[in-house]
Amino acid sequence: ANSEDNNCLYITTKDGEYILFDNDGNYDEISYICFYALVAEKYLCEYQFGTSGWEEPEERNTFVSKYINYIFQIPLKGQINDNGIEECFNRVYYDFVKTNTSIERVDQGYNFREYNVGKEYYLILGTFCSWAKTFVITADDNGWLCVKYI
Repeated sequence: ANSEDNNCLYITTKDGEYILFDNDGNYDEISYICFYALVAEKYLCEYQFGTSGWEEPEERNTFVSKYINYIFQIPLKGQINDNGIEECFNRVYYDFVKTNTSIERVDQGYNFREYNVGKEYYLILGTFCSWAKTFVITADDNGWLCVKYI
């Protein structure tokens, strides 16, 4: 995964190559890891920049891109020298993976698949998280596969 745009998290190969969106593709299998990556991105930005959301997009993207692929290794135990960053990923694991968060495709069309996260998981640690409700796996203007909240 790669964070390059303020609205979209790009899904890439292990080598960092972009993937073209396939309108005939079934993205249900990767919907969970896409959602986990979106949540990790949010937690990482809150950890690094606070909750204001005023960080510079380039600085944010550089920071998130440096760490986002750790999402494939959660839960983490000493892989990152910064305990705060590691905790961001472990929060994703314990808040969503360990609790078997449900994700359901609710719509699809040309260049997009839309998913809802089970309503039982909008409450995270007692806080309503509207940002965790609906996301799309889609194509950007160049046709590259990316994921974002809507």
